Amino acid sequence: MIDKIIKFYRRLAVKLILLISIAILPVNILALTVTQIIINDYQTRLINSYSSELDLYMAQVDAQLSDIEEAAVYFISNHIGGLTIGYDPGLASVNETSLYSDFRDMKSRLDLAAIGFLKNNKTGDTLITTAFADGGGLLPDLAVKAKIIIEEADFSILPEQQYGIQMIGDRIFQVNSYSFNTYSFGFLIDTQVLLGDLFSMRTTDREIDYLAHRDGRLAAYITESERVVLPVDKSKPFDLDALRSQNSQNLIEAQSSKMDYSLVRVLDESDVASKIPLTDRILQAVAFLSFLIIPVSWLLVRQLVLRPMNQLSTAMHEIEGGNLEYKLPQQASSEDFKYMNEAFNRMAAEIKTLTIEAYETDIEKLEIESMNLRLQVNPHMLLNAFNMIFSLAQSKNYKSIQKFSRHLSDYFRYALRQNDRLVALRDEMKFVLSYLEVQKIRFPGAFTSVYSIDDGLEAELLPPLLIQNFVENSIKYALKLGSTIEIVIIVRKNSGRLTISICDTGNGIAPDKLDKIRAGTVILDNTGQHIGIWNIRRRLKLFYGEKAVLKISSAIGQGTQVWIELPSSQHAEQTSQGGNDDEPSDR
Repeated sequence: MIDKIIKFYRRLAVKLILLISIAILPVNILALTVTQIIINDYQTRLINSYSSELDLYMAQVDAQLSDIEEAAVYFISNHIGGLTIGYDPGLASVNETSLYSDFRDMKSRLDLAAIGFLKNNKTGDTLITTAFADGGGLLPDLAVKAKIIIEEADFSILPEQQYGIQMIGDRIFQVNSYSFNTYSFGFLIDTQVLLGDLFSMRTTDREIDYLAHRDGRLAAYITESERVVLPVDKSKPFDLDALRSQNSQNLIEAQSSKMDYSLVRVLDESDVASKIPLTDRILQAVAFLSFLIIPVSWLLVRQLVLRPMNQLSTAMHEIEGGNLEYKLPQQASSEDFKYMNEAFNRMAAEIKTLTIEAYETDIEKLEIESMNLRLQVNPHMLLNAFNMIFSLAQSKNYKSIQKFSRHLSDYFRYALRQNDRLVALRDEMKFVLSYLEVQKIRFPGAFTSVYSIDDGLEAELLPPLLIQNFVENSIKYALKLGSTIEIVIIVRKNSGRLTISICDTGNGIAPDKLDKIRAGTVILDNTGQHIGIWNIRRRLKLFYGEKAVLKISSAIGQGTQVWIELPSSQHAEQTSQGGNDDEPSDR
């Protein structure tokens, strides 16, 4: 498992993607972090500016309410006796007239107070004065509804100078009241008028404003399009804490110093985001997009580097496997790889040419060596033949001379004129038999020979002089003085392979020489070099590669056994260029 992991991380593709990630990721993360800090800081400063603006606006509202409270205090100071203990019955009408007149004058100076009321706690009589004398500032039916509510209200139980919410019709009023023993008075401030300038502070219609109690309950909200103040739906209780949790970053508050309420504004998130400078947003977008550099870089590296390298690696494996025809495409991802592909194709072509030339050179060398071998043997054989003919002539054994001459002629015709790389088994055996007949005349009674060939194998192809070489070795080195040895040649076919064995019962081979022969070493002794078996090994390697097998076993005094195994010929019908069965052709 560990080896697989190590091998995985040693791959070029993995190293490249790790290198790209290490080089790019820290910069991307840093850029994204810095831009986010800049944007967050700007948003914080923007929201703080909105919050300061809302605080300033609430301070202006409190200043207007202070004007109402100061006027009420002045009115109380001028009429404290009448408000507390009432008036003398004789002077009641005059004093009440003055009280009512001063109240109307005070109300007329307070534009913010939509309705002013003065109520006689004893009789219940109530004076209602609206914002304008002609009633244009307030609908008449709304003033009537206000009077009914005020007449029914008990102001003595309300905290003095506290602002409470009172619904009149579909409008919300802030109630500021003052209660004494004889009279109660106060003002109803239209919340819509009180917060009217709040709309001019909005940046978009998507912003929402709430009026919240000190305990966190939401009392009212200001609609987006109609610009009116409406009460919060009681069926859906909603408090300030929930509002904060939903809009933690886009909520600002301004607490009134006069009212028991605070003004809450929920900013539109998209509006806040739209105020971010274009340069900061571009930097943030670039920081996000920079993460795409990793996959894009990987795709480019894969297309421009890894794929051409994989193609090159595949081509090298093909050439290594012997497919010298394999070519890389001429079109490449870059001029560098195009040059490499062209150079590789040229190299492959040169390898193919050199391989063919080396193969042909080996064949040529082998043919030369084979020819040299025949030339080395033939003069020696020819000299012995002349001596033999001379001896037979002296004994006037003309019949043996004829037989000897005919077999000798067949022998030299095959040995000197045969140039085929492969010969038919029948031709090789005719050559071997001619050689054996010649040697029987030279060494009468020294050996006997037998051979056995399976039917249908006469046309099998094999390298020339293959069998003859080992038969000749048996004659040259295995004969025993004063005794007869046996030479046996057997050719069989089994499972598509041709098996040839040449055995003799002669002298055998010394162990040290046998070891050299098996090792493929040229034998060198006082008679010279012995390259026959070495030459056969080379020819078998050239013709059949590793598919040919040559084994030799021997023991002193017990003979020698040669075993050769070859692939069966795939073209058995191709025979050698010999003549009829009686005599090889003079090709």
